[in-house]
Amino acid sequence: RYTEGVLHSNLCNLHTDEGRYDAARACGEAALVVTRAVGNRRIEGGVRSFLGSGAQMQGRLDDAHAHYTASLVIAREIGEPRDEGWALGRLGLLRLRAGDFDEAERLITQGEKLLRDAGDPYDLAEILAWRAEAAWRRGDIDRARSALAECDARIAEVGAGPLSEPGKASAQVHARIDGG
Repeated sequence: RYTEGVLHSNLCNLHTDEGRYDAARACGEAALVVTRAVGNRRIEGGVRSFLGSGAQMQGRLDDAHAHYTASLVIAREIGEPRDEGWALGRLGLLRLRAGDFDEAERLITQGEKLLRDAGDPYDLAEILAWRAEAAWRRGDIDRARSALAECDARIAEVGAGPLSEPGKASAQVHARIDGG
């Protein structure tokens, strides 16, 4: 059953990345049943994060918040600072998009520190794009450009392309800064 949970989790992630949110949700819910049955909290936390991403993309922000919060709780319970950093960053992104810049920056800063400490340049790149977006929304273009420069350096470091999640996040913020 462990392998079944991992398979459903991976399919949930794949469907989310491909924009097939209903399929992602079905796989994620199946993964949660199995991971809870076998007691695999780490995979359960990851699935909750994937489900949060899909919910966010579909505009189901309350669901996204619930999934990211559950992912954060699990990460803290099992001592996974990388997953904790990712969940904090995602919660920060939700606050950023809601216009709560102070809370967004607080959460993003906490997540960024954990991802730096964990040595995770891929996920750090994406959270740096969110930091750049937060600075841009506050009108601090210099800080936005600085965060984006580091974001782009991390993307290059790991060989992530423009279609990767950090690559897409970076491109969106570059377009905002360059476009006004």
